[in-house]
Amino acid sequence: MSAGSLSPGPLVVSLLPRSFGALGQALEGGACSGADVVELRLDHLAGEIRREPGGLRSLVERAGRPVIAAVHGREGFGAFAGDIGERRELLHAAASAGVSRVDVDERFVREIGELGVARIISTHRAAETVAELDSLAARLDALAEPGRDLVKVAPAAGTAAHGLRLLRWLAQRDPETTVAISTGAAGSFTRLLAPAFGGVLTFAAPAPVEGVDLVLAAPGQLPVDHVRAVWAGGAPSTETDVALVCGDPIGHSAGPVVHGAALAATGVDGVLAPTLASPVEALGLGPRLVGLSVTAPYKVDAMELVGEASAAARAIGALNTIEVGVGRAERGSNSDAPAIRAALEASGVELRGAAALVVGAGGAARAAVHALQEAGASVTVAARRVEAAAELAGDRAVSLDALGDLDALGTPGGEAPAVIVHATPLGSAGSGEAPVPRALLTPGVTVLDAVYRPRRTGLLRLAASLGAETVEGSEWFLQQAWLQHLRIFRQGYAARYGAAGPPDAVATAAAAAMGSALDAWLEGDAR
Repeated sequence: MSAGSLSPGPLVVSLLPRSFGALGQALEGGACSGADVVELRLDHLAGEIRREPGGLRSLVERAGRPVIAAVHGREGFGAFAGDIGERRELLHAAASAGVSRVDVDERFVREIGELGVARIISTHRAAETVAELDSLAARLDALAEPGRDLVKVAPAAGTAAHGLRLLRWLAQRDPETTVAISTGAAGSFTRLLAPAFGGVLTFAAPAPVEGVDLVLAAPGQLPVDHVRAVWAGGAPSTETDVALVCGDPIGHSAGPVVHGAALAATGVDGVLAPTLASPVEALGLGPRLVGLSVTAPYKVDAMELVGEASAAARAIGALNTIEVGVGRAERGSNSDAPAIRAALEASGVELRGAAALVVGAGGAARAAVHALQEAGASVTVAARRVEAAAELAGDRAVSLDALGDLDALGTPGGEAPAVIVHATPLGSAGSGEAPVPRALLTPGVTVLDAVYRPRRTGLLRLAASLGAETVEGSEWFLQQAWLQHLRIFRQGYAARYGAAGPPDAVATAAAAAMGSALDAWLEGDAR
């Protein structure tokens, strides 16, 4: 068995308990459900381990999976404040209790000495360039016993570009030797992708357990259930097709779990991870990248990156999907427009000849205008900047401040719109309310809100209470996600199903899986 073969899988859940009792409750309560390995941080447990050395062995056995023991102070985002002797005592106790490995910071390896168990020689020192990463790894390699120990490089990521650079660097390391992730929010996506670039292990936060205070062991850790949802088809490997969703902010995106569910349903080997990186930065990930999902604020600027764009993307002037080949953007497309039309028509609205209002002037609004005009609707655009609205609607542009005056809408005879599409981020959690006046939300009006988090936004609740028909943003989202999915992971689908793509039964199952995944994600988000 090689040094990298610690467990049947790479996912480690980090537990930082304050007592044996809390640790036992966490294990019994399912804090590590979905984990392949448990990392047990001993930072707070020195007193109990001295008083009850057998208690640690019992807890290691109760973990039911391989255990890594670690003691970290400020050098590793930990709380340990003891001296080197106490650190050595704790790690020896862990080795005697039957852990599979101990994690030892490079600064203390020589002083702690041999522990009688395989080690992870780690560092959290800053490293932004490849040269700095090479230098750190060289020091760790010199301390590690080949074929037995692993080395772990975990620098903070000041930007998403640092995380992309770390993954490219990781792919060049010898197989089954290295753990590498970027800490911090900007680097959290590396925790999802590290195994796809040869990382032996990656680290997640525990699932919550009622009544147990489990402090996050390192910044940027994602909850274990979220990681498993993104990896719905199983942990990625060096054969997995890698895609990214680019946006800022990006933590709100359900895309990774929804695409993960579709991949699991179809048997295609791929993973989609969210990143704050711009599309041009993301393309630097290299040849493993097969596609990009693009969200705000990058949909318009991303048009400049693609060698070819679909007719809809060209007409809209924005895209949300980039097909990547050998590190370059080959083709861009926009799945938002057909999804908007499909979501509205599925609600029974007749778009041809309808007066429609689009609120917003960004990439989503552009797609809405295109879809509505293509369907034969007469479209007015309202935005805070009238000049931005005018780019989409010409003389049928108004300011948001004018929405309370129906005559300002420019519809024939000043009539109110029959269809309203809200296409700004307002109304999502903590972002304020959508700027649509009550006067427009009347019986007979159909309102589609692009926001899907929460599912029933304030705008949709208000519209429904006033008698208007409502279409949730989740309908739009799911429609566009499936169209986008087939383009992003086109290589995997072609390899598995041929040029014709997945059979109807498979596509139906994948669409259903996407819907279920979104429901679960929104339910968890609401909690």
